[in-house]
Amino acid sequence: MVDCGRKFYTVEWIKTHLREMAYNKMNLFHWHLSDGISKTNNGGFRLTCKVHPEITSVDHYSQTDVQDIIALATKYHITILPEFDFPGHCNWLYAAHKNLLLGQQVLGSQYWALDLSKDTTFKFVKEILNEIIPQFPGPFWHIGADEYMFSNEYANFPQLATAAKAKYGTNALPIDCYRGFVDTVNRLVKSYGKTMWAWDDVLVGITGTKTGSCPLDPDITIDHWFDYGGQTPQNVVDAKYYLVNCSGDLGFIISSGGVAPVVSAQTLYSNYDMGKLFDGNLSVTEPYLIGMKFPIWADAPDAATETTVATAIFMHIRVIAQLGWASPKVATDYTTFSTLANTTLGNAPIPAAYITTAVTPKMNRPVYGIVSTQNFESVQILNLSGRLFKTIPAKSICIDAGNRLNILDKNNVLRTGLYLCRFKGKGVNQSQ
Repeated sequence: MVDCGRKFYTVEWIKTHLREMAYNKMNLFHWHLSDGISKTNNGGFRLTCKVHPEITSVDHYSQTDVQDIIALATKYHITILPEFDFPGHCNWLYAAHKNLLLGQQVLGSQYWALDLSKDTTFKFVKEILNEIIPQFPGPFWHIGADEYMFSNEYANFPQLATAAKAKYGTNALPIDCYRGFVDTVNRLVKSYGKTMWAWDDVLVGITGTKTGSCPLDPDITIDHWFDYGGQTPQNVVDAKYYLVNCSGDLGFIISSGGVAPVVSAQTLYSNYDMGKLFDGNLSVTEPYLIGMKFPIWADAPDAATETTVATAIFMHIRVIAQLGWASPKVATDYTTFSTLANTTLGNAPIPAAYITTAVTPKMNRPVYGIVSTQNFESVQILNLSGRLFKTIPAKSICIDAGNRLNILDKNNVLRTGLYLCRFKGKGVNQSQ
């Protein structure tokens, strides 16, 4: 899961990591597309919205971008799970729709949460979802629904208590406004033939200690990240909700100090499996445990570049891929696994059509899409600081039977090593 709501990642970065996922047999990309930080640094809504253009962030993905990314994901058999986070994490709405937000502090932040006592709030959300849901052909939709407010904060909003009783009966509690909102969105998502996902916050009062009157449909898939409100992983599967292990331990956080994992790749590989969650374990054979993933959160989005993030998550991608299939480990110890991941597996091959930025691969790795050298006049070899070291003419470039790019020196001796390569030719200016 990539938090593009708070940190915008370029289309090319997303595509690169779709290829990385496919190369490592990961098959679901959770695309977190809206989030907020504060009312003054309010994150974003990262998709073009025509019905409410005022909510679209300056940095956003056009509808063409989205279809391009979906097409690549489809090519690599990756399902995209889009997440637009409601009814919390909504302070990105402050500038355009302050009237739809609760003004008092929730979870320590003003204008964080939607005011679910207003019918106009529901109308607004439905208008957005009816436009954007059809843009994603996959079978899933993620509502988010995490961190709306702490249970003891509902008392600060008497309008929620009044609205709950009016909608759900005299015994209803303020939390029923939240649960009713989730149920309303679920029905909308189902009308498009999709299954809704949500963070496990939606189960507060459903599993564990029961509170409230409004029920919750058991067909919602749960991303379990924390023991929020007492719903343990076992409680979730006992209630027959499908659960994905998205434990806080598995993630990365971009904080003021940069990007770092909650738990190191070595610890994950050595001590975790698909069923080990932050707050309890499940058997990897549990039928309601359907997978695991790791989130990349951006609490301080400017504290790390997307290049730094890509470098940081390299081993986690490979470790989670190993753990997520619950298959026998390819190596008994992390050191051996790390060597295999770095020297044998390496990065995903980059099709020539998508090469736009310089990287440092080993020579002789596959460069798919290059089937002849006729379009290349030369290859410029750069040193690792990016400065020109040598220009190799096209006659010294060959493609072997495995579609691997090889460079020969003047004595026709194969040269190998770590290089930055810039291809020059007919309409070509690509780096590899």
